[in-house]
Amino acid sequence: MYSAKGRARGEPVGKRRQKKSSAVLKKRTTTGSPVTSLDRILKQCAGSQAKLVEGFASRLQSEIVRSHKEDIKKYRAKSEKRRQKLGDQANETLSVCFADKENQRKAATQSMVAKGQDLKGKFRKISGKSNQLIKRLTAELVRMD
Repeated sequence: MYSAKGRARGEPVGKRRQKKSSAVLKKRTTTGSPVTSLDRILKQCAGSQAKLVEGFASRLQSEIVRSHKEDIKKYRAKSEKRRQKLGDQANETLSVCFADKENQRKAATQSMVAKGQDLKGKFRKISGKSNQLIKRLTAELVRMD
């Protein structure tokens, strides 16, 4: 019933020894020097550190851009409130000064509206320049990586 021919001693005749898969063979430790395994470990650590640094850089960049955008939003809100307040004061002053002189009031109102439109155009230019500044800073940060 038992045979030693080509089999381990004590193994039944009808059973074959299981062949080791290539994955199991690859798991065996190499007989090479431990320096190669140390090099492999160091390379893995360096790769993970590089990924970590990239993650930090991208987070920092997005934080800087976000803070610039918030600053610009605050500036726009403040300047809009200031503009509205100045407009209300101007209307009040016009109504008091030219209460009985309608033609002079209209002329003054038209000049004030023209000045307001001019200020609005300047404000648009400033906000456009700030958007360009954000884009440029973002591009510089990307290049620094």
